[in-house]
Amino acid sequence: MADEAMPEAMGGRVVVLMTEDLEVMNPYATTAFITTQVTDAVIEALVQPDTNGEYQPVLAERVPTEANGDVTNDGKTVTWALKQGVTWSDGTPFTSADVIFTYEVASNPDSGSVRTSAFEGIVNIEAPDDHTVVVEYA
Repeated sequence: MADEAMPEAMGGRVVVLMTEDLEVMNPYATTAFITTQVTDAVIEALVQPDTNGEYQPVLAERVPTEANGDVTNDGKTVTWALKQGVTWSDGTPFTSADVIFTYEVASNPDSGSVRTSAFEGIVNIEAPDDHTVVVEYA
């Protein structure tokens, strides 16, 4: 019997039983494991490790490497090419401005972020266009 792809179903509802209450849906505002479990299921990253631990592009067009020219030889500058055609649930395009906004909120302790130390090595981040983010490290 040949494998046939199931048609993609839109809409519906998924119910998941969790062992504790979710206090906040912002992964930068808490270190609670339950938040990580839930947000990992609904918030996409630029890249995500596969089952072998190899990073695969999700919102990024490709994984930055020295070989593809997206990482400088000294490793201090990384260029992220973002996938085009990605939209938020309301249809608004996902752009480099969204990546910059996330960085600015997540790295700012005044925003309530408890994960600011994860961004301490970044000295500059800029968006030369809607689908490119350049990150410079110390």
